This record gives sequence, C-alpha cells and structure tokens, in this order.
Amino acid sequence: MCLLPEFLVVGFDVTFRLGGTAMLIVVVVSMDFMAQVQSHLMSSQYAKLMERSNLQSYGKGARR
Repeated sequence: MCLLPEFLVVGFDVTFRLGGTAMLIVVVVSMDFMAQVQSHLMSSQYAKLMERSNLQSYGKGARR
C-alpha cells in the first residue's frame, strides 16, 4: 500500500499527492465508516423486526 504511490509516479508519470501513510489513513477511515453504516442498518432492521414480531405483547399477556 505504501509503495503504490511510488509505482504510479515512476511507472505511469502520474503526479500523486498522497503518500503511503495518508493512503493508509484514508483506507482505515473509509473501512470504519462502512462498518458504522452497516451497524446502523442492522440496528434499524432489528428494531423493525422486533416491532413486526409483536414480542412486546407476549410479555403483557403473561401477567393476566
């Protein structure tokens, strides 16, 4: 990953402004962002599933 900018500059004459460390930071931040988005989506799906399953009324019926 750190050598990718060097290969682009030498091999393809591309002016690449990000170094290897900056690229690693960008990759880690984007992976963390995607994990948080997936976690949020799963949480909302779980809440909808709980609403549809009507498990909350199951506990109320046992008290009678």
